[in-house]
Amino acid sequence: MKIKKFISVILAIIMSFGICAFASAQEISEGYTPIYTAEDLNNIRNDLDGKYILMNDIDLSVYENWEPIGTSDEPFTGEFDGDGYNISHLTINDTQTEDMVYYYALFGYVKNSKFNSITLTECNILAKHRGETRGYGVIGAIVGYCYGTEISGCTVFGKVTADGFGECFAGGLTGRCKASKISCCSNYAEVTVENFKYAKEVFAGGIIADLTFSSIISESSNHGKVSLVGEWENKYCYMEIGGLCGNCDDIMVSTNSVIDCYNTGEVSTDFTSDRIRIGGVCGESYETQCVYNVGEIVVPDGFKGLAGAVSGNIFHTSLAIGMPHYMTNAYYINEDMIPSYDWENLPENFNEEPFVNVKLLTEQEFKNQESFAGFDFESIWKMEEGGYPVLKNQPKVTVKENITLKAGQSYLLALGKKYHTSNADVAITGINGEIIAVASGTAVITVEYSDKYEREITVTVIDTEENNTPIQSEKPDILDFFSNLWIVKTVKQIVMFVIGMINSICTFIGF
Repeated sequence: MKIKKFISVILAIIMSFGICAFASAQEISEGYTPIYTAEDLNNIRNDLDGKYILMNDIDLSVYENWEPIGTSDEPFTGEFDGDGYNISHLTINDTQTEDMVYYYALFGYVKNSKFNSITLTECNILAKHRGETRGYGVIGAIVGYCYGTEISGCTVFGKVTADGFGECFAGGLTGRCKASKISCCSNYAEVTVENFKYAKEVFAGGIIADLTFSSIISESSNHGKVSLVGEWENKYCYMEIGGLCGNCDDIMVSTNSVIDCYNTGEVSTDFTSDRIRIGGVCGESYETQCVYNVGEIVVPDGFKGLAGAVSGNIFHTSLAIGMPHYMTNAYYINEDMIPSYDWENLPENFNEEPFVNVKLLTEQEFKNQESFAGFDFESIWKMEEGGYPVLKNQPKVTVKENITLKAGQSYLLALGKKYHTSNADVAITGINGEIIAVASGTAVITVEYSDKYEREITVTVIDTEENNTPIQSEKPDILDFFSNLWIVKTVKQIVMFVIGMINSICTFIGF
């Protein structure tokens, strides 16, 4: 009995220690509700005022057509911290016919809220409007519409498509922002607005479509393609499209800013109109400082609108009040096809020069820090090795993937800057960036696209003689996932160590 009682006490202590250690490792900030599963994420709609934090990667593929969290009647007003984890396979595929306002994104409508460190991978958002009515679409990946909100450290990969809306606001991260701040964010998603034949107004941007009422984008970048595609007949339709922001102006209060940002993505339209404003950073801008564009701007022959390598237009004839529009320390690598302003619409009292240090640079000049006068290379910018300026404060994103190949097969990748394989006997990379399966086994291919984005691809290669299974993505077994958690391993090791000590003590004292 003494032996059993002694061992029971020791085991109780061990269990208590293990539970405490696990709880400590999973410590959650006070007031936050942890999100572990897709169901947990979906249940946020049941408490729109709460504060939430991701505890691991979430796969939303179980939801074939995600219902955005928050509406204009019941907006999300809480906080969401992605904590650096990934949310994958957000899918929205919705078609509407009524003449209403529709909000599409992970969070549809938010107010006085905060979003931090969210990464969406492989998202696919397709919002359609059909029928005789026009419909009003506000589309993004993270947020549809936000008011008084802060979005920071967020990144999006995938596609955002708006199809057929009469009034359309489509952005990589968010559709519309009012009195809000976006900082340290990046977009790699492709943003497309199409089939707007009878549209009244259309705005599109890599980060946001429409920035209004003293809103700011800072330390952010776009790398995805932004485009207007399709037929157009309403000659009064106003269209603004930009690498980061479609519209940065405001009909009443022009105090919106795009500061310390850059674009590398293509910005394009396949038709012409004298009411299109297209720019590498903004379609139409108010205050633009310390920005650059190296993305190609594509317009058709005989283009009649306003197109600029940085901004399509810096002055809009509206009722806006505030300081004059201006652009400072802005650089571009492709020729400014059409001046980035509309001199005919400038008022008589517009005496200040709107452009200060706005320059076309050569490829070599773009790789020289000295070319970027006004940029803060102490705390905001740095020169990428052998490349252009990049932002220091954007989060580094590693997208993890699993693929299965037969020996001899290849898997095409977008060209990266650096490649590494953990096992060249199993898989290597070719001169075009493709993964080439060599022999059966497992290898990890890491592809670095910039110092802020890399893909980590686990490649399982099977011999064709052994298995003719087609290429497919593998999903990790949930038991393997939990068995690999470091805290589980640590507690297990501690328990085994203490049990060993107990056995030694028992032997020593003669039990």
